[in-house]
Amino acid sequence: IKLKPKNLISLGIPREYFSSGTVAIIELNGITLKVGMNLYVEKNGDYSKVNILSLKINNQNIDEINNGEVGVKLSSSIKNKSEFFVKQR
Repeated sequence: IKLKPKNLISLGIPREYFSSGTVAIIELNGITLKVGMNLYVEKNGDYSKVNILSLKINNQNIDEINNGEVGVKLSSSIKNKSEFFVKQR
């Protein structure tokens, strides 16, 4: 039995991956990401949790973002075409 975490909001599938899957390019539409928060990742029905180590726009580090394209450095490598989620508060 596979359990899906509850209260998740999809961020979609990243446009690109870099650094062996530890950096993902995500397009945000009103959902806030902050350094230190957790993301949930789903691939083929399996869920895992990763931590946001840093956020970058145009090679500049930022602490928080909720709109536009952002580079997200993750605590572990993610497989291509994985879907990203945040936990609804």
